[in-house]
Amino acid sequence: MAETRSSRFFRSSPSSAFDQYLQDIQKLPLISDPEEERRLARRVQKGDEVAAERLVTANLRFVISYVKKYQGHGLDLAELVAIGNEGLLKAVKKFDPDQG
Repeated sequence: MAETRSSRFFRSSPSSAFDQYLQDIQKLPLISDPEEERRLARRVQKGDEVAAERLVTANLRFVISYVKKYQGHGLDLAELVAIGNEGLLKAVKKFDPDQG
């Protein structure tokens, strides 16, 4: 299995499922257009679960980059990612596209 920068970074986590997760999220498309993000957020406000999923999947790498700060502090990185992903789910539902 090819080693990615993320999998090397999280080597302290022996979980091959976690390594696979890190590889999988690298393949997910990002949202580079702010207008697309606003359109998706407006759809989420109207209850569109597909739009919510798109916003969440586009931001999973952000969670990884954020939890990297905690490596070496004795915290389980896979658990931190899970908690961060839960926060991301909540944030997507609360995001106000008119506020930014």
